[in-house]
Amino acid sequence: MVKENASRLCGVGGEWVNHTNYADCHDLNQQADDAGIVVTTAIYFAGYSISLIALCLAIWIFLYFK
Repeated sequence: MVKENASRLCGVGGEWVNHTNYADCHDLNQQADDAGIVVTTAIYFAGYSISLIALCLAIWIFLYFK
């Protein structure tokens, strides 16, 4: 089980042991999931495009029947 954090042990006298275990840490330079970002951006763009088209159509209908 990965806890995604560093762990450090306490010695007998209450001092920190010099060794820190960074094995479970994430690499900060690791890129995010690009496929998820692309899909999310596409859905975002499509939703706002449909909304804008519907708004323009509604305004055109109101102006046409004015």
